[in-house]
Amino acid sequence: MPENSSYIFGDGNIDLQNIENSNITVNFGNYDKPEVKTKKQTVNNLLTEIIQKLAEFERIQVAKETKPENVDADLFDEVQWDDLLDSIQYNKCVVFIGPEISVDENGSSLHENFNRSSGKQGLEYNEKDCFFMPGLDKSDTEKDILMKVMKYYSNQFTAHNTLGNQIIENIAKIPFPLIVSVAPDETIHKVFHVHNKPHNFYAYNGKTLDIQIPTVENPVLYNLLGSPLGSPVDKPASEKANEKGFYIFMHEHYYDYMQKSTNVRLPLNICDMIKNAHRFLFIGIDFNKWYNRLLMFCLDVKAKGFSCYPTDLDSVHSNFIKQQFKITHAQGNYLKFVEILLSKCNERGLYKPLYRYFVEQTLQKVNDQRILAMKTDNEGELQEIIGHIEMLLSETIYKLNNVN
Repeated sequence: MPENSSYIFGDGNIDLQNIENSNITVNFGNYDKPEVKTKKQTVNNLLTEIIQKLAEFERIQVAKETKPENVDADLFDEVQWDDLLDSIQYNKCVVFIGPEISVDENGSSLHENFNRSSGKQGLEYNEKDCFFMPGLDKSDTEKDILMKVMKYYSNQFTAHNTLGNQIIENIAKIPFPLIVSVAPDETIHKVFHVHNKPHNFYAYNGKTLDIQIPTVENPVLYNLLGSPLGSPVDKPASEKANEKGFYIFMHEHYYDYMQKSTNVRLPLNICDMIKNAHRFLFIGIDFNKWYNRLLMFCLDVKAKGFSCYPTDLDSVHSNFIKQQFKITHAQGNYLKFVEILLSKCNERGLYKPLYRYFVEQTLQKVNDQRILAMKTDNEGELQEIIGHIEMLLSETIYKLNNVN
């Protein structure tokens, strides 16, 4: 709600004029019972306060939001930007996010740092293939690794993944109907959740998943190789979230994954969107690694794609993905690549600041409660409505107090 904006809700009985000056009117009609009038006035006061808080929240966000500008447009000249933007505009672009976007201050992979450190704690890690060794007792080794993995990705990883989080936040501002993660973490899901952006999150779990159709309004986020924290469909209760974690960390796991039928690795609606895609975008996937090249066969990619990676690929691998999968390698910084993409999307109107999702959803919920309050003179129902509005106010104040 920028300065001097006007919002008329529903039947027009709430009129929000010039938010900056708090000229807000809410009319509920006349009631004889003083108790009803009192509760109606409480509703009125709460609605006024929450709208004012929302306006303040948006003013701060607008001031701090850096509108993407098309800087360094000559970078990544390997990318056919117009074709890529066309595919995004017509919902025909699928983006794949790899683990390499998550690095520390020295540019080292957070995932590899964790794996190597675990390899120094009684577990053997094959740094060349990026898999753990089975050990003398594979079952015990798997349990030991899973315990470490769950602990790390539940807590420490998020705190260290500053750059990866920033990249994902920028990607979330672009209307992709389907985002596929080839990383074990759930950063994409967390970013969407924190910013109240509607989405459906799934993770491979070795079973056939029935998922929603990916749309721009409700994007599908899919962890292609599973999640150590478990697939959402395997989480009947929060306290059991870690009991069914599915995570590929050994050669045998990857072999088993490859043996699964296509509809298990790729749910039908995801498979259909990949088949019908016009362009693919790969960010943070190292095609020097054999298993990532092999993975492309599982995806059955047919359309052209662009891959952003910070270092050169070996020429033999670069030529292979170009000839076999029509993927063009573009060397450069992930964040810079995504910023340029975002600026070009903004020029086409394919950009939405993340804070807008919370504002819009809260406004809708406020309006729903307002309509309910207008339709009743029951004191109990009004008190329940007051409770709901107070919760919305608390959420808004929390958001306002935690604006970064």
